[in-house]
Amino acid sequence: MTRVGTGLSLGSEPGWTPGATSRSGSPAAPPACPWLIVHGDADEVVPLEAVRAWADTLSPAPQMRVLPGASHFFHGRLNELRDVVLAFMARSA
Repeated sequence: MTRVGTGLSLGSEPGWTPGATSRSGSPAAPPACPWLIVHGDADEVVPLEAVRAWADTLSPAPQMRVLPGASHFFHGRLNELRDVVLAFMARSA
């Protein structure tokens, strides 16, 4: 686990998920429609394996695309990110 700033931790300790939380602080439910996770394998903030492990627990399962060499903010890869999202949206329409 890595502590970043005040109160924010990143890592794969038990019970940690990279998912969003609701206003009550409980895990937010995944959407009941097709959905996509795009993650870079060079993400320096959120570990790819933690995201994969979290995604494997979800139903419906998201489609996951990993962009080789992409960092957390997809620097220099925004056009590729856009293309992945638009292709997913076209297939899901």
